[in-house]
Amino acid sequence: MAWKVVSGGVTAPKGYRAAGITAGLKSSGLSDLALIVSDVEVITRRWNEQGEAHSNNQLFS
Repeated sequence: MAWKVVSGGVTAPKGYRAAGITAGLKSSGLSDLALIVSDVEVITRRWNEQGEAHSNNQLFS
């Protein structure tokens, strides 16, 4: 499968929705928790705060 870069924010690709909140995890008081939802089946990958990918890919439908 080839990756396609889509300009814009995280919800720029059709079928994605997102929300973010300040959950109090950061001492700075900035937003620190996000939920990204896809309306179609996707393969996910978890990323940490430093932008490092983790190899626990999962298929959700």
